[in-house]
This record gives sequence, structure tokens and C-alpha cells, in this order.
Amino acid sequence: MQAALSNDPWWDSVSSSCPLACWQHQLGRLGVVVPRPEGAACPQQSRAPVDDLLTLGRCSETLVALLRQLCCWLAPNLRSVATDIPDGGPLTCQWAQVRLNVEGITFNLADPTAGVVVSGV
Repeated sequence: MQAALSNDPWWDSVSSSCPLACWQHQLGRLGVVVPRPEGAACPQQSRAPVDDLLTLGRCSETLVALLRQLCCWLAPNLRSVATDIPDGGPLTCQWAQVRLNVEGITFNLADPTAGVVVSGV
């Protein structure tokens, strides 16, 4: 579930106005270390929090509650950077130059595959 959210193409059209020091302080306060490959280039400041959030979302060890907390904290600072949002993203029809609202963040934790048994091919 987390990886699907993190791999959604509309994230490429999002940047953050959050000061990088504030984001790093929040991560440190929560004891979060974002895994980075050695020698990886530093993302530009406006993308760093978004990239960190996506990296954490792709880690199976990251708790959904932590992602929710970080999303809620970062949401007021997220902005769209393009008008040509990739087709198929959750906000394809509605995305515009808007400030995201914390009240608008929802997580669907239902597992549609629960109890499903697939047999045969």
C-alpha cells in the first residue's frame, strides 16, 4: 500500500515551501533517518521533503502512522509545480495551484485482498 502511494506519478508535480532545516528538525524529533544511497546527490530544497517522504513510503519498515504524521505536518507546505499533471494520479482532474489542507489528508487502510485466495493461473 505505501509503495503504491509513493510511486504515484503526481508526486513529480509537487514541491515543498517548507524550510529544509525545519523538515530535518521534524525528522530528528521523530527519530526518523531517511535511507540514502552513499554518494547520492542532495535534492533541491523544494523537492527534498517530498523526496524524503516518498523514500520513507517505499520502505516496508515505515509505519503508516509515521507517514500519516509526516504528511499532515508537511501538507500546508506542499505546492503544485506544473499544470500538466500525469494521467491517472488521484488528483488528475482537480489539481491546481493550491495549498494543500491537512483536513484533506485521508488514508484508506482497508485491504481489498484480505481473505482472497487465488488458485490456478
